[in-house]
Amino acid sequence: MGLRLRISGAREDRDRERACRRRGRKIAKGERPSLEKNDEKAVYDYCSELFENHEVSDATYERARKLFGEQKLVELTLLIGYYGMVSMTLLAHRMPLPKNVEPPLAKRNKKA
Repeated sequence: MGLRLRISGAREDRDRERACRRRGRKIAKGERPSLEKNDEKAVYDYCSELFENHEVSDATYERARKLFGEQKLVELTLLIGYYGMVSMTLLAHRMPLPKNVEPPLAKRNKKA
């Protein structure tokens, strides 16, 4: 999902970046991005449920486990957990972006 391959051309990189930015904007607005592949949908659902509900439904877990296997699903959980920890640390301590760097996405509306 938006991971850059080692061997790719500038055009592919540009097209991939555009697709990731479109998806990122939708996610930042709290909308589900349009995903075509079953593995992308499974990862999105798994990660979204875990971050929003602090748990994953049985159906979502089983779908992801069947697609990726238990070991890869554990690795995905560790990866998003680490990402969440780093993000919360940066947010809690109000770490600024480097000078002359604009935020890539607008701030998401906070829930009351």
